[in-house]
Amino acid sequence: CDLKYEEVDLLEKYSEFVNNYEDFLYQKWIDSTQYSDDVSNAFLYFYKNLIHGKIFNDYIGSEDNAIKKFRDSITLESTCPYCDYHEMEFDSSSVDHFVPKSRHPILAIYPKNLVVACSACNDRLKKEKIRLPIFHPYYTNLDDYFYFTFKDEKIFINFDEGIPTEDKERVINFLELFEIEQRYNKYCKRKLISLKKEVIGRVSEQIRLRKTMTSSISNNTIENLIEE
Repeated sequence: CDLKYEEVDLLEKYSEFVNNYEDFLYQKWIDSTQYSDDVSNAFLYFYKNLIHGKIFNDYIGSEDNAIKKFRDSITLESTCPYCDYHEMEFDSSSVDHFVPKSRHPILAIYPKNLVVACSACNDRLKKEKIRLPIFHPYYTNLDDYFYFTFKDEKIFINFDEGIPTEDKERVINFLELFEIEQRYNKYCKRKLISLKKEVIGRVSEQIRLRKTMTSSISNNTIENLIEE
């Protein structure tokens, strides 16, 4: 199959990038190929045909089902792999290109570059950004490298002892890309406020019930004394 365009063998280039994908994320391999708008648009067209189900709608049934099946096939958990906080639902989750397709269109149809994420991470935070070197959330368990501590009503990220410098940099870039520490502190603050309100409400209810019970006992005691 001859897929040469502008003296670039696209099939060969795709295979080369796929084989070096992890090294690219770790900045151990660099792709400096410049693609024309025509090539970029071609790969984006292939991706849109795939994601909108035009190729396999016939045997799946409808475009909505096709997109859902595609998302389900690459989703490992129901929780967003970027923030590990938001539960994802079909209507509110989106397919993200971990390495932005605007920068490297040849990865637009590479399955390992596709991540199903919550709309907060993908649409509002990451968009077309990437910070290299970085770990991929589907293939590296990032929480093996760091842990959270809670002090003075604030969350802090701490790293385990003995982490190689290059691994720590990959984790930091991931955490900063998705603003994990800031967002978790916002979530935590909301949770604390909600928890305080709940505790105050329960304590107030217990006090009210005790007052009612005490008043009832006092009234019964007085009535019994009067009857005697």
